[in-house]
Amino acid sequence: MYYFHTNLPVGDSSRDTISSATKQFNEVVTGMSAAAVVDESNAATSLTMTTGTLQVFSGVLNPIPTYTDDAAWDDGGGGDLAYTSSTTFSELVSVGGLDAGKTWIVELNPYLSATGRTFVANINGGTEQEFTQAKAATTANTLRFTVSGTASVAINAKTKYNSNVYLKSFRIYEDVPSPAVATTDTLSPGTEFTLTATNFASAPVSPATLTDSQGSTITVPVTISGSGPYTAVGTMPTLAEAVTAGTSLLFGDVTIELST
Repeated sequence: MYYFHTNLPVGDSSRDTISSATKQFNEVVTGMSAAAVVDESNAATSLTMTTGTLQVFSGVLNPIPTYTDDAAWDDGGGGDLAYTSSTTFSELVSVGGLDAGKTWIVELNPYLSATGRTFVANINGGTEQEFTQAKAATTANTLRFTVSGTASVAINAKTKYNSNVYLKSFRIYEDVPSPAVATTDTLSPGTEFTLTATNFASAPVSPATLTDSQGSTITVPVTISGSGPYTAVGTMPTLAEAVTAGTSLLFGDVTIELST
C-alpha cells in the first residue's frame, strides 16, 4: 500500500517523507518529476510520482483533523495543502510504475475549508466524483476510484464553484478480491458435491463448514485439489449418519466456508 500527503508542514517546500505512528507517507510537492515512491513500511519501490499543476496554500489546515471514519488512515501531520481554483480539470499528480495486470484502488481525501464548495476529481480522465463535506473535524468521507489495465494513475481535479478546493492526501492499494466458495450441486443427504474456491492466497484445507439460514452448522471432510482456483470434493452425511453423530440437518440457504 502506498500513502501520499499533499499537505506539508507549514512553510516546508522540500520533498521528503512523513512518518506517522503507523505508516510512511510520500510527501508531494511542486516540481516533482519521476520522484521515487516508498511503501507504507518505508521500503523502496519501482513506483514514481510526478506533479502537474500542483499549488500549495499556506496554513489552511488548522487545526489538523484527527479522522475516525473513512479517512482514519490519514494520521499524518500537515498544514499547507495542495489546491486548485480552476473550474476545468487539471492534473495534480500522477503515479507510475504500477502493475497493469492488477486492479488498483485510488482513494482521495479532499478538504474543503467552507460550506458551498465542491471538489471534483477523476482518474485518468474517467468517471467524475464529487466531494462536498466541509470542515470535517474528526470524520470524513473519501473518494474511491477503481482502475485496471494501466501502469499509471493521474489524479485530475477541479472546483465546481470558483473557489479553492484542496487535496489533503491519497493512497493507492491493490484491490484484492475476497475468498469465495461456491457450488452448483444440491446439498442433499448422502450425495457428493464439488466446491470451487477462488481468490485464496494459499490452498484451503479440510473440512468445509456449512451453515444454513437457521444458524445450524455441520462440517464435512473434503478433498482439495488444484492450484487456484481450488476444487474441494466431499459427501454430505446421510440422514442416519447425521442422527448417529448428533449433527443438524441443513435447511434453506447454505453458506459454505473453507479455511487455510
